[in-house]
Amino acid sequence: MVAIIVHTCLITAIAVIWKRFSAQAPLRLWIIPGLCLKLLGGVVVGWLFSKFYGYGGDSWNIFHNARQISALATQDFTAYIKLLFFNEYYYIPNLQTPSLWEQPRLLFIVKITSIINLATQQNYWFTSFYFSLFAFSGLWQAANTLSRLFPTTKLSAILAFILFPSVVFWSSGLQKESLALGIMAWLIHWFLSIFCDNRTRPGLFWAKVGVLSLVGLYGLWKLKFYYFGGLIPVMVSVLLAYWLYTRIKSDNKPFQALWLPLVLFVGVLGLLLLMASFMHPKLHLSEFMHVLVLNHNASFNFSAPDDLIYYYRTDPGFATLTSTVGNLLYNTPLAFVSGLFRPFIWEANNPLKLIAGLENLWMLAFTVYAVIALFFKKRQLFQGKSLPAKQRFLIIGAVIYISLLAILLALASPNLGTLVRYKVGFMSVFLYLIHIPLSYQLNSWLQRFPFLSKLLTSNQD
Repeated sequence: MVAIIVHTCLITAIAVIWKRFSAQAPLRLWIIPGLCLKLLGGVVVGWLFSKFYGYGGDSWNIFHNARQISALATQDFTAYIKLLFFNEYYYIPNLQTPSLWEQPRLLFIVKITSIINLATQQNYWFTSFYFSLFAFSGLWQAANTLSRLFPTTKLSAILAFILFPSVVFWSSGLQKESLALGIMAWLIHWFLSIFCDNRTRPGLFWAKVGVLSLVGLYGLWKLKFYYFGGLIPVMVSVLLAYWLYTRIKSDNKPFQALWLPLVLFVGVLGLLLLMASFMHPKLHLSEFMHVLVLNHNASFNFSAPDDLIYYYRTDPGFATLTSTVGNLLYNTPLAFVSGLFRPFIWEANNPLKLIAGLENLWMLAFTVYAVIALFFKKRQLFQGKSLPAKQRFLIIGAVIYISLLAILLALASPNLGTLVRYKVGFMSVFLYLIHIPLSYQLNSWLQRFPFLSKLLTSNQD
């Protein structure tokens, strides 16, 4: 009972102090309601997993393993520290997952959870609340930074990072995605702040961001290496390509602004990936394709027939995807569409898939709307001005990031249910982009209703 009171007061105090110290933040008013929604999402995750999975699903599995490991701290603290920092094996009876030591990503999050368990006295719900709190802190920071840098896209940022159901659900509670999405959002926040804001900053800022970024990168690599492999090369490519652009662009050739950023970005990203392929045998293209197909086959073999993406056979003797360049390229369009918009609403065979289908229908509709607006309402969207170079590079990077993850995740995981969960890694960025035209128009409409405008977008009480 004491732990419940303490952690309730602590989380409440964090939210109040956070809001108080965010007086000038564009999304200040969304801190309390957004956090409450996130905490509720964690409760729903825990309840649904316990209801639909006999063993409680990944969330409860992580908790039960962590509870056994955190119990070690009270029995042999030295052994617990060695386990945490050096992965030193220690026999722990009654582990929910006996093969835990052979699953490094699971072991990593179990160790983190065990630390939080010590503080919450092995309370699943409060442990999940702290996961939700961390995820929301990053997502709010990313949305707030986008709103500050690009004020007319504020509504798009709110929907994409704070309100959209799948983003709320799959980054709430005791899940690997909660930590991974929180880390990614913090990295996006710092990246945008540094890349788009030319203010002079003290050395302490760079030291803080540097240390925290390294910790975050390590955590992201351990939790979701494919998110790491999508996000970090794109960020580095944006920085390097923009630097090259500032060196070679010509003011006398304005048409360069149309094609040069794309050429530079693709060239830099391709060069980085090529260099990476020579750094380690497992990063070589042939090995990468082989592992991709192995993951596909493992997912394919353990999935129900009506939950699968069926790729086309192009090689004799094979039933589905193969690790040849031709076969993967041939199936890339299907993977791209599936990664972004499936399951379709008519593929739903349970309530959760129906919700995902409705969301995907929404995203498909607004993708079409955004494309139409880009081609036919370009002058209205950009107020008759050309986009600044930095924004061009950011948009190119975002589109490439979304496309790469959508394709690779759909190829590696043809299970539609799993794909719904995995694609949360790029969903916020995708949602933000496709709702920008709507955000522009809603901002104009809201000017007629000052009360609504203040409620939705103001940073003042």
